[in-house]
Amino acid sequence: MPRIARPPLPADFRRVLAHQHGVFSRTQATGCGLSPGAVRAQIEARRWQRLGPRVVVAHNARLDHAQVLWVAVLRCGDGAMLSHQTAAYLHGLVSATPDVVHVTIPARRRIEPPPGVALHRTRSQPAAVGGDFPPHTSVAETVLDIADQCSSASQVVALATRALQRRDLTRASLSAALEARSRARWRALLEDLLSVSQAGIESVLEWRFDRWVVQAHGLPTPRRQDVAGGGDYDRRDGFFDEYGVVVELDGRLGHVGEGAFRDMRRDNAAVRRGEVVLRYGWADIAGRPCAAALELGSVLKRRGWKGSLRRCSARCRAR
Repeated sequence: MPRIARPPLPADFRRVLAHQHGVFSRTQATGCGLSPGAVRAQIEARRWQRLGPRVVVAHNARLDHAQVLWVAVLRCGDGAMLSHQTAAYLHGLVSATPDVVHVTIPARRRIEPPPGVALHRTRSQPAAVGGDFPPHTSVAETVLDIADQCSSASQVVALATRALQRRDLTRASLSAALEARSRARWRALLEDLLSVSQAGIESVLEWRFDRWVVQAHGLPTPRRQDVAGGGDYDRRDGFFDEYGVVVELDGRLGHVGEGAFRDMRRDNAAVRRGEVVLRYGWADIAGRPCAAALELGSVLKRRGWKGSLRRCSARCRAR
């Protein structure tokens, strides 16, 4: 018996399949000229598979990761976009694939989350980005979503400082996204971080040093990420240029192995220039900020600083 040829799929529908990795909604299919009967026939012949009441995959094999994401977005309907940890994974902010797919929908919509989907709602309805993936939140919106879930200020600082080192995120875009939100759990802290990020603060340790040691005790502001010479090892975390005092902050990352020798060469170069080098680690800044301020203030005084050290609290030992 001769094989009956199946009619070709509409060109518009083929483009949808190509873009969405073979996943489509029934509404998309009819909008491209494919009848509900044609879709049903493919499903009944087990050439396609139906996932939920509205979504179909144009094959009958196991779904890959991109198809899982498309199914999640299409099942959540109008205005749905990938967000939170899922968008963070797509943007490279996190390396581990989330256990569930995080999807944000407009706050006005009320649906039950499909299996394997963590549902979030938003009143601001940010613009989605797409590309090779389903619609998802921008880098700035994703950073703010993850920040809302942070349980400590240090986590927020680590997230924001790491994100702001990316080429696809600017202070302006993150600030605009923050301003557009009616609610943001760490708004004051994020605004503070955005105000100081231009000054070269690139890590949690540098932020703590700036806030808990320098500002809290009335010390002068150093020039940050200063480059003294032509080599990489001449870059200093903080330089009080008027007084010839260098501060290096050792968070261990980049300060072991070859990094330790780089630190030694940098310190030796500073001594040759007649500068004083003070080096602090996590235990100093997080555990003894007042003692660090007292030591730094004393050295600055001997090098010509005319200011006065300020106590940060009644229990402060920096006198």
